[in-house]
Amino acid sequence: MAITQPVLIIGGGLSGLSLAQALKHQGIPYKLFERDAGKDDRMSQGWSISMHFCLPALSKAIDPSHFSTLGSKASVNTHQPDNIQFTMVDGITNKKLVSFDLNSIQASLPKGQSYPMFRINRRRFRAWLLEGLDVTWMKRLESYRILSDDEQAGGGVEATFTDGTTARGSVLVGADGVNSMVCKQLMAIEKDNTDAFNQATTVNPTRCLVVLRWLTEDEYAPLRELSKIHLMAFGALHRGKDQKQETVGLFVSLNDIDPNPNVKRRFQVILSLSRFDESQDIPWYNDNKDRLQQFKSWAKDGFEGDLQKVLLEAPEGDDDQDQATVTYITLRERYPQSDCLAKHQGRIALVGDAAHTMTMFRGEGGNHAILDATVLGQALGDAYNVDKETTLYDAIEKYNKEMIPRGTKAVEESHQAAYNAHKAPHLLVKSMELLINAVKTGTVRQL
Repeated sequence: MAITQPVLIIGGGLSGLSLAQALKHQGIPYKLFERDAGKDDRMSQGWSISMHFCLPALSKAIDPSHFSTLGSKASVNTHQPDNIQFTMVDGITNKKLVSFDLNSIQASLPKGQSYPMFRINRRRFRAWLLEGLDVTWMKRLESYRILSDDEQAGGGVEATFTDGTTARGSVLVGADGVNSMVCKQLMAIEKDNTDAFNQATTVNPTRCLVVLRWLTEDEYAPLRELSKIHLMAFGALHRGKDQKQETVGLFVSLNDIDPNPNVKRRFQVILSLSRFDESQDIPWYNDNKDRLQQFKSWAKDGFEGDLQKVLLEAPEGDDDQDQATVTYITLRERYPQSDCLAKHQGRIALVGDAAHTMTMFRGEGGNHAILDATVLGQALGDAYNVDKETTLYDAIEKYNKEMIPRGTKAVEESHQAAYNAHKAPHLLVKSMELLINAVKTGTVRQL
């Protein structure tokens, strides 16, 4: 029997929007619900992400003409989207330890092979994903329930929102992020424990302080010498003191280039400092002035040279509007809950952070979220195809069979990468060297 009810997607982040695009491309009905007030509600979202191993799947899942505009519309550098470099740097000497350069990689690949990769501005990427999609805004999920055949022909699922409205469909997909309401209810039902979700979600001991700054061309030049787009540096606290040295990590990522042709070029960069706080001794501050002083104390003690300079030059104006804003980032982790996901009944699926929450130290979270969407979109396409004998239950089973081991491995490796970045940086450097060599020889397709 043909399925006519839409797929209900809860959440308009990367995974939810990618799934909607994949369903739209196949002519499958969908309804996308997002808690934000509108498409511009996340204008302040500042992270940039690297997209690599998800790109081949995304290119096949959505309209090819739309995919062809990804680099020119959503990259951090829309004029040179392929000009990508990632470097690991000694934070004291400012010397390069290992460097990935996309143009060099492409030139060294076996004939006929390529390695697609973009460094994406997340805000622009979301706007790109929204193109052509219908979204119902200001909808926050309260609960869902499975429908019987008597309530809806062929059964289905009903979503209830906090404003009292409801929506019915064939399948409910939780794409609602780290604090997924869909995952919370699924776990509460399966484990008969309303706190099961919180018990399964842990906080990684890595402490992150993040500043988003605009730099002039002269200010940005020393950073660009180290890496054109993105770098990771390893500094050291307590040097020359009685205390044991402690690694402090630094991410510097290009996030945007000022498009205004009437002013000198400016570059927006993300500056993220991190420490591994197993004992939870590092203080938390509510006041931004105190956070900024904390940020600068880590920078002053942990780094030298141009890296230290760009961190210490974060503005300290008396007015809050003149100060660099320091944001604390809490890193949560959660493995795919296979026992709960097994109870999907052919009606419930999870994608992205709702399915597997990980640290950013391997740069894989966004890639897995988009890959989830493409794999699930293809599986649902088979179920909606009247020429195939695939049920919705079969489709979600197939998706979970692929996603759960992949997501479990990603959470584990991202956890280990966060640990290594602060306890054994040399292992990250060695790992990057091995991966670059593997990509060059065509024996691995992801970094």
